[in-house]
Amino acid sequence: MKKMTMTILAVAVFCFMLSACKDDNSDNDANDDATCQMTAEINNADFCGTGNFAHDPAARVLTMQAVNATTMETIQITVSNAGVGTFSFDMGDNFGGYTIDELTYFTISGAIVITKLDNEYVEGTFDFVGQLFGGGETKNVTNGVFKIPNMI
Repeated sequence: MKKMTMTILAVAVFCFMLSACKDDNSDNDANDDATCQMTAEINNADFCGTGNFAHDPAARVLTMQAVNATTMETIQITVSNAGVGTFSFDMGDNFGGYTIDELTYFTISGAIVITKLDNEYVEGTFDFVGQLFGGGETKNVTNGVFKIPNMI
């Protein structure tokens, strides 16, 4: 029964994420789209995504993700010992990534600032440099802002 409930919840979250994004391929201006729950600039190009998060208060681990349903770009962030405050992306307990075209750029530097974390929302800002696994190409993820509702 628990497995079926989790499956239904996962499908509901996925449907919500897809329904909250724009249907057109306009310029994806992150500042003008009210459905953007996470925005950022990826190498100076706008990112607008609809997200979800999971927070385990006992373990103090926060995981969030936002997806642009048009481009299928994704930003993922995990923070250990999460709460209101500033956390460095140090490739240790706190990490993230940016995924596009099946390539993931993992955080090698940067930080996230969580300004609100409760049962309703997680809010804050972030910036990071992501690099392909094993070195090589990097992506600058700047001016990140998020206000993501708890979907659980």
